[in-house]
Amino acid sequence: MKYRALGSLVDDPQKFVEQPPLEPRVFGGSSAVLELLTTAEIDEVIARGGARTPGLTLAQSSKPAPTTEITLVRFSQEPDVRDLADPLGVAEYLQAGYSLTLNNLHRYHERLGRFAERLGYELASPVKAISFFTPPGAQAFTQHHDTASNFICQTEGRKLWRLYRPAVANPLDRHPWSWTTLSEEDRARLIDGPADMEVLLEAGSVLWIPRGWIHAGVTEDDLSLHVSFRVETSTEHWLTQTVMDWLADQRDFRQDLPAGFAASPELGRSAVKSVLEKMVDQLGETDLPAVTEYVRNAHFSRFIGPRMRPITDVLRGTEGTLDDVRIRPEGAVGHSWENGVLRVHLGSAERIFEGPSAVVVRDLLVEEPDDLLATAVARLGQADGERLVRQLAASGLAVRDSQTW
Repeated sequence: MKYRALGSLVDDPQKFVEQPPLEPRVFGGSSAVLELLTTAEIDEVIARGGARTPGLTLAQSSKPAPTTEITLVRFSQEPDVRDLADPLGVAEYLQAGYSLTLNNLHRYHERLGRFAERLGYELASPVKAISFFTPPGAQAFTQHHDTASNFICQTEGRKLWRLYRPAVANPLDRHPWSWTTLSEEDRARLIDGPADMEVLLEAGSVLWIPRGWIHAGVTEDDLSLHVSFRVETSTEHWLTQTVMDWLADQRDFRQDLPAGFAASPELGRSAVKSVLEKMVDQLGETDLPAVTEYVRNAHFSRFIGPRMRPITDVLRGTEGTLDDVRIRPEGAVGHSWENGVLRVHLGSAERIFEGPSAVVVRDLLVEEPDDLLATAVARLGQADGERLVRQLAASGLAVRDSQTW
């Protein structure tokens, strides 16, 4: 695999994939980090009416700005505009020291979308992009942990990060940050104790924060703009839940529980014992390949699918010459090969290739040749090679070179 995205963030992408660091780590990054996002682009998103709540938020020391004061709802009750960001309201809160967050920026920012998609392909996990703009001498959030690991990519200015060891090991979505659930010991070390690590992140640098590490960032005499790439890995708990979902398709697990089972300890114990015994019996007799395929498909469906433009990329994308069309394996979230049939998973959909073209597509996705058309024609002949390139483009698996990361 060619680590086009991950290689611009870390020093040794192959080593990172094999064993992501278990503690925060700073990487030198690259010039590509500086090009991910600019404050001018943030201004454009807000000024042209592309930012909406709850995707856009403003906060100061974990206190959010009222939605009614940063959206057009104070001027209009029209459903299609009431949640649009009000540039004047946003500016007023920025002047007051609030920080601006744009969530899910990968969905509507072209460059970040392509980068997040490629990074997710290389890490085999969905990746989301969130931007944080903080004025000088400000702080958006006090200490907290995230339920996913993050790459903090500093694109402008600088920010001081204080990091503390986890209070909850490997927190899941069901373990959101809360001061009220902390032990007295953890509360004391966060309030009165020194940070376990301090990092002054300069523009162009990258900070890796593993899931669960407590952190807080603050600006000093300079503004800060960074993009956080949230890596949503699958956990053993997710796998367990998915297997339980698979059991829902088994008739024996759709029976009603006895009436009053929760009110009667005896009935409750009996119901729990019966279901657990059935689970053990069912899982012991499980068709492992079938369950594995169910789990794999559930994982693939967590991806949003190939980033493509129906008109430009599909209807018009392959008009004329195909010389600058290149393979785009990040359009696929996985593929499987069986009996000469290649199934390419595209998030919630899939494409099937058979015969000689199946072998060629499999090799193209792995090898990523620089010259897609020449490779396809050499393997399949002129007509079939061109036809395959057009099929790949129509599936989001090939695009014009200028439209890829």
